[in-house]
Amino acid sequence: MVLFSLITGAFVTSTVAFFDISNNLVVNNLAMTFADEGGIKVAFSEDGEYYSDVGSDLLEANTSYDHAKSLLPVTSSFESQWLNSSTVFDETVPRFHLNPIDDSIADKGFIQFPLFVKTERDGYVYLDDATTVAPNEAANRKAAAKYGVSRAALDTIANCVRVSFYTEEYGYQIYEPNVTKPSDTALAGRLDYSPVDSYYDHERDEGSNTDREIIYGDYNSSDNPTLFYRPASEEDSELIGTRSCFNASTKAGVSSLDIDRSVSEGGLLIAHEKTLTLADLDQPASNEGIGHPLLYCRADEPQRMVLSVYIEGWDLDCIEAVNESSFDMSIVLTATIDQPKTD
Repeated sequence: MVLFSLITGAFVTSTVAFFDISNNLVVNNLAMTFADEGGIKVAFSEDGEYYSDVGSDLLEANTSYDHAKSLLPVTSSFESQWLNSSTVFDETVPRFHLNPIDDSIADKGFIQFPLFVKTERDGYVYLDDATTVAPNEAANRKAAAKYGVSRAALDTIANCVRVSFYTEEYGYQIYEPNVTKPSDTALAGRLDYSPVDSYYDHERDEGSNTDREIIYGDYNSSDNPTLFYRPASEEDSELIGTRSCFNASTKAGVSSLDIDRSVSEGGLLIAHEKTLTLADLDQPASNEGIGHPLLYCRADEPQRMVLSVYIEGWDLDCIEAVNESSFDMSIVLTATIDQPKTD
């Protein structure tokens, strides 16, 4: 069993959430330890030294991990730009975006590094059910008192976290913590994004000479779907629920975007996040096939895996309420022993 531990610092800005939620989510401690019958070890290059105990110092010496660098909300949107029929695994790492625009490729704000995994005996490698992503209750209690916010709201940060595993044989798999079924998060839609003013963003449409709401994100824009809009009102629309970047008002005089009708009648196709739960990625029962392994390792033959930790900006919990949040993470890998490859 492989243990990968992550303890984060707090959000400390007051900016509205989504892709500009924070500039100071600091990872204070990152460590991996290994102790299991499968004999899992990892290196950071194929010919590098293999470790059964990895702490922050080794990670900082061998990967791009830097405890002083900030995490930012990013998104796995526009996956087909880097993962498609022409992708060469050895030359590729997962790509993230800093905002909901398709050319905004992120070069910071997330943790990502390759691992070369080997086991002492043949077997499949899985995400163990001891894996946890949880709010740091002590830190969030202090932040709640300091900033006058609800600790319960701060604790929702753990639901925005994602961990992805990219391997040649089993492709790109995203772990979504703390859910019993995938959230199927939409990766496109209306936003109060720029400017942040409590209204869904809008722009002037020269063809119709009207102000219309904007659709952001990953959808079939190249197909020119027909977008439907509701008639503009002389008054702002009523805000139902708590205001956030995902929940805003339509401004008076602006035609609101009718997403449901655009999908059903206009051919709009919105991309949705494809995630797996802990139960999906855990080792299945012996009579349930192989499930969703991360790797298959033959004894002492290293296999490459790219591991990424990030905050999904389109997650509906990624809102202003989590600005000062902290969370802890333990990622645990485990391997079957002497199991022949069956897929």
